[in-house]
Amino acid sequence: MWKMKKHRMILLLILYILILTFTIIMEQISIMNLGLRLLVNTSTLIMALVSGFLFWVILHNRTEEKSEQRAHRKEKVSEDSRKHGIICEETKAVPDKQRFLAFAAMHELTRRETEIGFLLLNNYTNLQISEELFIAETTVKKHLTHIYEKTGTDGRKEFKECVWAALRDNIST
Repeated sequence: MWKMKKHRMILLLILYILILTFTIIMEQISIMNLGLRLLVNTSTLIMALVSGFLFWVILHNRTEEKSEQRAHRKEKVSEDSRKHGIICEETKAVPDKQRFLAFAAMHELTRRETEIGFLLLNNYTNLQISEELFIAETTVKKHLTHIYEKTGTDGRKEFKECVWAALRDNIST
């Protein structure tokens, strides 16, 4: 999508200030001269359009920057986890997919439960998992219940600890 450069943003802000100043001056003049009323109303309309556009540009740029930052963080974590297999839990990284698949097979998780479990280790929320896999959030909750039963855990935190412990022990449990 179109990206706004800083100098363009500054130019738009200057344009906005000029139109605002012009409108205030014309409003004062139009009190004395009714013939300028159309010009004042037109400049007011232009000012409203410019302010709406500026608001949209600022909002769009902030959203785009946040998306880029999220993607960069996610890319860095996955790159690190590929390099080292497993990274310490403090970095919130996840184990290598193959090692997690071995854990899932050991606990007889279904394909869908395995997908959900891996996303859970990626610190996805139930809503994010449902959006990622195109399923209802209640379906995610049901799968999580089955995952917790099969792994003998009572929740997210305990499930993650169980996975990390098994992977630290090279899945010998």
